[in-house]
Formats: sequence, C-alpha cells, structure tokens
Amino acid sequence: AGASFSLTTGKQTYDLTLLDFNDADFSGFVAIDGDAEVVWYYQHNAPTLAVDQDDDHNLVFGQLNGVKFFEIEPDGTVVNEVSDTLDDGSICSPAGRWHHESLIQPGGEVYFLGSEIQDVEINGEARQQTGDSVVVWDRNTGTVSTLFSLFDFLDPVTDRTPASDIVADFYWRGCDQAENSEDWTHANSVWKDDQGSIIVSLRHLNQIISVSPDADSLEWRLGGPGSDFSFPDPGDQFYHQHTAQRLPNGNILLFDNGNARPPSEGGQFSRALELELDFDSMEATKVWEYRFSPDLYAECCSSVERLANGNTVLVFGIDAAQDICCRTFTLVEADQAGNTVSVIEISSPGKAIQYRAKAISSIDGEFTK
Repeated sequence: AGASFSLTTGKQTYDLTLLDFNDADFSGFVAIDGDAEVVWYYQHNAPTLAVDQDDDHNLVFGQLNGVKFFEIEPDGTVVNEVSDTLDDGSICSPAGRWHHESLIQPGGEVYFLGSEIQDVEINGEARQQTGDSVVVWDRNTGTVSTLFSLFDFLDPVTDRTPASDIVADFYWRGCDQAENSEDWTHANSVWKDDQGSIIVSLRHLNQIISVSPDADSLEWRLGGPGSDFSFPDPGDQFYHQHTAQRLPNGNILLFDNGNARPPSEGGQFSRALELELDFDSMEATKVWEYRFSPDLYAECCSSVERLANGNTVLVFGIDAAQDICCRTFTLVEADQAGNTVSVIEISSPGKAIQYRAKAISSIDGEFTK
C-alpha cells in the first residue's frame, strides 16, 4: 500500500517494466507502464528474485526462503515448481543451493545458478570455498542437472580478489551450508549468446567469462585476475558488475556497480557499460556508457538490458547510504548517445533492493493500440 512509482522525466519507448518487488508487507512482482502506473501484480508467499518471461507469457522465477523455482501463468496459477531441498530435508545434490538467475531456454529448459563447496589449500591453510555452477531445470521432465562448475575452469588459489575472502551469511553457501565457507566467485548472472556460448558474471572476481556451447572449455575471461583482455584506458574497467550479456554485435553489455573502483578511475559510481572486444589485439574498449547525473552509486543488485530500438533500460538497484525505511530506486531508459529518455523513481517502506528490471511488451498477449 505504501509503494510509490513516479515518472519524473520523459516517456519510455517500450510498453511495460516487470520488477521483482519485496518490501515490508509484500513479496512478488509488479508490472508498470510508461506512466508509472501499476497494471499487474503477483503476490508470493516469500521474497522473490530473478524472473523471466516465456513465449507463452508464463513467468519463471526464484524464491529466496526455502529455495524453489516456480512457473506461473499470468493469472498467478502455479503450473510448475522445483525445490533444491530433497524430501528428506537435505539441501539438493549435486546442484547446490540455487540463486541469482532465471534464464529460459528453448524447449522448456531454465538456467539458474547453483553452488558447491570444496576444501582448498591456500597459503598452506585449508579453506572452504563456495564456487558457482550453472544448473539446468528441464520443465518437461522435472529433472535438474549441473551443466558445469566454476571449479572446472578456475583456480581458487590464484583466481581471486580480496572480495573472494568474504565469509558472510550468503544463502547459496552450498549443500553443506558451511559456516566458514568463503564466497569465492559470487556469480550473479548467466546469458547465452547467439553462438550458444554461456556468459557468466563473477562479481567477486570483477570478471566475465565465456564458456563454450558444449560447456567443456573456457573461451575467454574479461576483467579481473587472469583476464585475456587488457584495457588500454583503465577507466573502461568494471567492478562488481551485474547482468553481463553479449550483444548480437559481439560487444559486452553490463551494469558496472563500481565497488572499490580506484580514485584514479573515477572512484565509486555506477553505470551501464558497453565494451567492444578486439580478438586480434585482445583489448577491451568502451564504446558506450550511461551515467546518471548526478552520479548514482548502487553497490548491489541492479540490471541493464538493450532494447530492439537500440535504447537501454537500467535500474540502480540500491543506495545503501539511504535508510532501508525509505530508499529510492531509479529506473532509466537511455538512448544510443547516452542521453536520458525517461526516469521513474520507485520506493516502498521496507524495500531494501531492486534486484532487476525487465522490459516486456505484454503480460498475457494484450498490446497497446
């Protein structure tokens, strides 16, 4: 009842924005139109995370508490669900605790992120490392399988940053739920490009990786330790990014949160960033960015999406400097020149984050005249 959606600038060029929405007295999703009016909502019985929309308009999303993934019809009818907890109450095996992503694939499969724990000797000390995996839910058969684990391609001894040492109460610790496990990679998005390669964003490594379509090999690493690409302009580097994806033109689009960005590169601010990858020189170069004016810093969450008309939709998903009682989340559409097309401000009592924003054209087949 206390939620507020306010159009403060311009008018967006697309129809609807689908938002995960969790506040003090509501969990679920809402869709708002270009006038910042709520035109649809779905209330769930637990906090929700990533959502994706299928061709039949059904929605697939994750639930945070008692981790499950659901498929619902636009009227809210649950038609499919899968839990990472077995009948005996143990955390699922082999996929680990699920988190952060819901990516629908043709044929009924859904990709999301799992996790596993391994004991690793680092500097002569045995330390538990939580690494991520890409998990596949086949809605036709009800089966869940692991496509690959980051332990297959990366070395937790050398491929790490200071953030990899964090021991915190992250809910995707893995099957053992070990209290002292370190959040080594903290993957937060999965994307499949036009060639079938799997693009994964690793927040704690400040890195994006591309895995081969057969999931057997690592194709390249961008940013962070062991990067295959250099940045001729240090200001083009990204930090603690979200929603990394490869565009049809081959460029990488991401939301650059900017955590611990060095002062020499501009300090802590957030932006949408598009990088061109040169596979001859193995250099990465900024070709487009969007920065709000004045700068916003979203240390967590957030998303970016490229529209068919070339514009970009992004949401600044948190400002931890604001009290949780009254945080404001900024939803923006920007054009190809980096200019602001529209701004919608979102707030609600007890709403701590805005995880993602997704542009959609319809809830259940209806369209604007």
